[in-house]
Amino acid sequence: MFSLLYHNRNPINIVFITIYIDNITVWRYTYSGDVMRGIDLNCPITYKHSSLRFFAENECHIDRVCRDDVLLLVYEGILRFTENGKEYAITPGQYHIQQQGSTQLGHCPSDSPKYLYVHFMGTWADHDQVLPYTGEFDYPAMKELLERLDRMAHEKYTLAEQSALFLQILSTLYREGRPLAKGNEMAAYLRQNYRQNITLTQLSQEFHYSKNHI
Repeated sequence: MFSLLYHNRNPINIVFITIYIDNITVWRYTYSGDVMRGIDLNCPITYKHSSLRFFAENECHIDRVCRDDVLLLVYEGILRFTENGKEYAITPGQYHIQQQGSTQLGHCPSDSPKYLYVHFMGTWADHDQVLPYTGEFDYPAMKELLERLDRMAHEKYTLAEQSALFLQILSTLYREGRPLAKGNEMAAYLRQNYRQNITLTQLSQEFHYSKNHI
């Protein structure tokens, strides 16, 4: 089953588009670098606090307007919420950064997620040296780092020590996630929303690129 993209009233098979986007992403990243919206890694980043979090069965995400940026690294279950009206379902091996000042609602129960959350303050930007607001991570490879940060947050470690480890985690996400690029994010969006009649206009609005660029 697949949905269709419409451009000049001509349907385009979404499976073809997904493959094409994945391929062109590799070319674009190799030759010109990717530009995505996320945390500027050339600006100061202020760590606040962190903890591992386990949801009970049928528990929902808290309703809030968050004053901090919040990094979520899910390694089990599915974390569901809306952010400024947009629905998210963060699955194992995915991370997401909730933006300061955004409205987050637990619109439906999550599937007993386990994850690390980190409150911090960063600068959002669009260039090739940002940590994208969403992406994937290698949980087995990062498990020790995440658990160590949780231990440090609950024991007598200084804020400086915790901050240093958090910056290491951000650097790891950035270095390991570079090949994923914007095209893979588009492909994931198409796969998750294939039941809808997605248009180039919608993609342009969602990912902040022109129709010609997409």
